[in-house]
Amino acid sequence: MADGPYTIVIEDRHGTPVQEVSLDAGERIIGRYRECDILLPSENVSRRHARLLVEAGRLFVEDLNSANGTFVNGIRIHERTAVADGAVVRIGDFTVRVQGAGGTQGPSAAHVRLIGRNLCVSDQVFEVDRATVVVGRGRDADITLPDPSVSRVHARLISQPDGHVLVEDMGSANGTFVNSQRVRIWQLAEGDILRFGNVEFLVEIPTADTVDGLKVPGGWFGRVLVAFRENLPWSIASVFALVALVAVGVLAVGSLSVPDEAPPGAGVPAAPTPAVTQSPTPAPPPADAAPPDPLKDALDLFARRDLDGAARVVDEVLRARPADPEAVQMSNRIAVERRARETLQAAAILKDPVAVAASLLDIPGDSIFRDDARGRLKTLLPDLERRKARACRARKVVDCARLRGLVTRTEAVLAAP
Repeated sequence: MADGPYTIVIEDRHGTPVQEVSLDAGERIIGRYRECDILLPSENVSRRHARLLVEAGRLFVEDLNSANGTFVNGIRIHERTAVADGAVVRIGDFTVRVQGAGGTQGPSAAHVRLIGRNLCVSDQVFEVDRATVVVGRGRDADITLPDPSVSRVHARLISQPDGHVLVEDMGSANGTFVNSQRVRIWQLAEGDILRFGNVEFLVEIPTADTVDGLKVPGGWFGRVLVAFRENLPWSIASVFALVALVAVGVLAVGSLSVPDEAPPGAGVPAAPTPAVTQSPTPAPPPADAAPPDPLKDALDLFARRDLDGAARVVDEVLRARPADPEAVQMSNRIAVERRARETLQAAAILKDPVAVAASLLDIPGDSIFRDDARGRLKTLLPDLERRKARACRARKVVDCARLRGLVTRTEAVLAAP
């Protein structure tokens, strides 16, 4: 076993690294409580779940009477247990991987840059340079936003190994939004408007303006350069076609030139010569003809609500061009609409109007299923108002407040254009 320092890499249930902690002395408390040294926001993690500590250069883990237990290499522990290099500690939905001295260190280059646009962060710049960054109002957050619309643990930013950055909402009260659309998890792109509650940022991807490590000029020339690189074979063919077209034009102009002096016997009419008919030469294809765009087919299918067909087309594009931003955005949008469709299908089965209304209100305002949701909410509104009136008359404070908020949100959705 290597002596410290130890690198503790914590992964969520999807295997995505969410935290990386260096520990060479002392202890770290792991739990759901915001005062813990390592915060794991999940219902199956106890408030104070476990403890990691280093003594005499050795790493130990100890369960703190948690409800769901602490597991080392698949075995539940009941007393302080030494942890070897490479061991896997399981705490709720999270996996804690242990690396000894010389373990990997977190990346230092910024994956994404957030530029504040309003309220408490106006004109402030936040660099996201770690695998996972927690955003919230609490002091445990990596990016602290002191605004009442932001939850204590609001969201997190996840930098993936392929360079893409995801934002994931952590069950916040007022939601996480990308370009005015409420999201649960979303891949960020250059120029996105990211909002936590009411606090808004402009997303800047530091590598978005580089091609193979070289700075790309802004404006249309930069976009042409990127397009040329991404479609290099087709671009080279277009250049050769353009050169050939210019050469044909030069030869044609030369054949039509007339000499300055007329040849001898210019005034004598010549005997007619039979016309020679030549077969027409097929015109070369235009050099600027764009290849067919399968994403247009996906958009047509999407407009007809054929989400599965649109997803198949987008998946084919992503297999050929994994980093295509339009395809990635459409894939995300299809995922959002699939959830909206599932919500509508579930609402048709649920009997409780309160639960139905609460689920329908989560459908985004620009969803293709929004009109369906509004129609159902319109029929539920009278029942919700009656339930609110009964709860408030009976002085059931919690139910009254909850139903009042539900009615207010429903009325706002129905009043929206």
